[in-house]
Amino acid sequence: MRPRAAATSSVVALVAVVAIAGVAAVARPQPAATTTHPAAALARGAPGRFSRRTYTEHGTVYQYQVFLPHDYDPARTWPVVVALHGSGEKGSDGMRQIRVGVGPIVQEQADSFPAVVIFPQVPSTGQGVRYAPAMARLIDVVVHEVNGDPNRVYLTGISFGGVLAWLIARERPDRFAALVPISAPLVIQDGDRGTRLSQADADAEEARVLRSTPVWIFQGARDPVVHATDTRARVKTFGQAGVTVKYTEYSGPHEIWDTAYRTPELWRWLFAQHR
Repeated sequence: MRPRAAATSSVVALVAVVAIAGVAAVARPQPAATTTHPAAALARGAPGRFSRRTYTEHGTVYQYQVFLPHDYDPARTWPVVVALHGSGEKGSDGMRQIRVGVGPIVQEQADSFPAVVIFPQVPSTGQGVRYAPAMARLIDVVVHEVNGDPNRVYLTGISFGGVLAWLIARERPDRFAALVPISAPLVIQDGDRGTRLSQADADAEEARVLRSTPVWIFQGARDPVVHATDTRARVKTFGQAGVTVKYTEYSGPHEIWDTAYRTPELWRWLFAQHR
C-alpha cells in the first residue's frame, strides 16, 4: 500500500482513494532507436551536474538532459523523475527545458537531490502532442541506462508538458509510480485523425487507463488557460472511478509551477510512491 501525505493548510486539497480494477496494458512494438552515447558513458557522467544528451529515432534527433545525484553509483538502482517542459521551451537547443519547472529546483539542490532527473526537449516543429510516443520510448531508454528503479519512475509536467504527461501516462499505463500534472488540461486525441473526445469522456478514459497510478494535480484558481472548474470536475471523475487523486488549488493564475515544485510535501509524497 502506498503511503499518503496530508495536504498543507495553505492550499485547498482534495484526496480521493478508492480501489479500481486493473486494465491490461497493450504491448506496442518498439521502433529502432539509438542514442549518441553508450550506457557506460552516461553512467560515468558527472554526478551532481546536468549532462546534455541526444536520442535519435527514425531520423529525428531529440535533445534531453540528465541530472545524476551527487552520490550516483551505477551499481545501485535509482528513483527517476521525468520533468516535461512547457510550450515555450520547445526546440533543439537542449537547454531551455532545464531553466523552468523542476530544473531550477534540482540546480539549487544539486548536492542533495536524491533522484536521477530526465529533462526531454520536444522539437518545435509539428504538433507537440504527437511526440508523446517518442518521448515515452526515450524515457524507457534512459531509465534503463541510468539503472533506474522500474518501481520508482515519476512523471511530471507543466502546462504543455502536463498535457504530454497525461498522454505518456496513457501510452505507458503501468510505467509510472506517480503522476504530477501542473496547469495542464487533459486532451486525448484519437489516433491520426486528431479528433478529440469530450472533456467528460476524456476524463473517464484517462481514469480507466491510470488504474492504480497515484496522481497529484496542481491548478491555479485564476488560470485563464486551464479553467479550475474543468480540473475540479476531472478530480471528481477520477475519484469516482477509483483513481488515487490528490488535488491542490492555488489562488494564482497559470504559472503556478514554481510554487508547486517548492512545496516540500510534494517531494515527500512523490518519493514515497512505489509501483
